[in-house]
Amino acid sequence: MGKGDVKDDLIVGTMFFCKIIGKTRQWVAELTKEGVLQQCGRGKYKLDENIQRYIEHLLGGKEDDKRPKLRDERAELVAIQKETARIKLQRMKGELHEAAEVEKIMNEMILTAKAKLLTIPSRLGLQLENEPSHVIEAAIGKEINAALASLADYNPEMFTDGAGETLADD
Repeated sequence: MGKGDVKDDLIVGTMFFCKIIGKTRQWVAELTKEGVLQQCGRGKYKLDENIQRYIEHLLGGKEDDKRPKLRDERAELVAIQKETARIKLQRMKGELHEAAEVEKIMNEMILTAKAKLLTIPSRLGLQLENEPSHVIEAAIGKEINAALASLADYNPEMFTDGAGETLADD
């Protein structure tokens, strides 16, 4: 063997291997138990083989390994945190509302419009009793449009409690 050559089958003890990777004996024992590292004898490790195994472990494991990869888990966590922050920001800006909030407010708006529509006959009946049909149609149309206009009046303030907090924040 020449100067600078490394022996391929160099076998080291547990403590030497711990010093190389900068971990404790317990950590190495756990990785051995999980199958990440492989002993070639009691407390003995093939250095080149186990360094490669440890590097693969740090990088998330082999590509054909069925176990979840640490980097994939982290990427998923970051994506979830990013989406959560985006949703919170949209809610703070009043651009996004809880489905329950929307349902409650829409129900109120629809009930208000319905009540306005149902009062039209009684309010206009006596006023328009002897009017020609075109006057009656125009008056009824005007009242119907006014009642329906309340459905089109979206106002972001409807989804806040008056202090700028969204209703679902309570």
